[in-house]
Amino acid sequence: MNDKRIAKYTAVFATVFALLVAAPAYAPHPNFPPNPKPPYGKAYPAQINLTGTLTLKGFDGGDVSDLVINTTFASVVPNAVPPDEYANAGFQGFAAATDTHLRINGMLNVNGLDFWVAFAVDKPQGISGKMYGANGKLDVNITQITLPPEKTAEVMMKGNITNLGNQAAFGFLEAHIKVGTTRNITDIHGSFTLQPPPRVGQGTGNFTISYFTVTPVNATKTEFDYDGSALYVEGFWNVYNRTITVTHIDQEETTVINIKTIVANASGVFNVTLDAPEASSVPEGARWKTLGNFTWNIQGLAGTIKGNVIFYQTRFADPGDRDIPISDFNQDHVVNILDISQLAKAYGTKLGSPKYNLDFDSNQDFVINILDIAKAGQDFGQEY
Repeated sequence: MNDKRIAKYTAVFATVFALLVAAPAYAPHPNFPPNPKPPYGKAYPAQINLTGTLTLKGFDGGDVSDLVINTTFASVVPNAVPPDEYANAGFQGFAAATDTHLRINGMLNVNGLDFWVAFAVDKPQGISGKMYGANGKLDVNITQITLPPEKTAEVMMKGNITNLGNQAAFGFLEAHIKVGTTRNITDIHGSFTLQPPPRVGQGTGNFTISYFTVTPVNATKTEFDYDGSALYVEGFWNVYNRTITVTHIDQEETTVINIKTIVANASGVFNVTLDAPEASSVPEGARWKTLGNFTWNIQGLAGTIKGNVIFYQTRFADPGDRDIPISDFNQDHVVNILDISQLAKAYGTKLGSPKYNLDFDSNQDFVINILDIAKAGQDFGQEY
């Protein structure tokens, strides 16, 4: 690594720690009304006990080992799977190793029905890699529980937008959901363009780029495991078309932004379906394989927004718990220097730049700058 890159990484990392305390905490959107009762829709809170053996296979194709599972955790279970004991349930998913634990996520198949679970176990000796595919057969004991009123079920999801109707699209979506008896948030927003992104090596001279942003107004219905969907949301959204024109004259850059409202306060349905992930073929350091698909039908928009789910996490949270961190860019269940180094490579880029990545743009303002560093600083050190 040359001196300039070392200086850049050092400066960015120092900024993270300088802003770690100063970064503002997440606040719920004031216009989001409570969700209808019962709070968990077509699912119920349950205690799940899993026993059996999972086979772990490193993403690099090696390091195959067996992991004995005997763990109990809280989860949201579809109503179609009643509380009971089930033998030989299939599991297929991922395991991410931290210093002390394995964080395991994936699809549990009970009586032919798949639903997403997330749990952690102590890290056994001999685990040397970071990311693994995990699959096997487990015995399942499901007991319905009553959660304290302050508990919430939390979902964080990220996705790539690939289509608007029949047109190819290039963009990113993020969903942050909290559903409980007293605290509810349904925040789903996306950004995409119909223009292919510039290739690495293309010039950064004068250019014009047009993109769409979808922002939430409020959600009227949020349910987990609804009629075959992992996540189902009815609500209202605004859609804007923004055009950025960048010109360079005498080494000075001028940016002009025009904003056009496409639809305002338009009703829509957001729907997520998950597939059993096949992780063992994913190379070390690569993005996770697609976990499923989503559709986003908004009245008045010329076509359905479609895309792939690339990140999906669930958990029950207490009032004092911090949100699932969005700055875990390599998805190893901890925000650390590896994530900061990825962010540093894109620092200073903006929409239209070859190295710009919407995943790093935490506030969706289409430039990766000090505000995104501040968010990474707020998340730094978190495990989930």
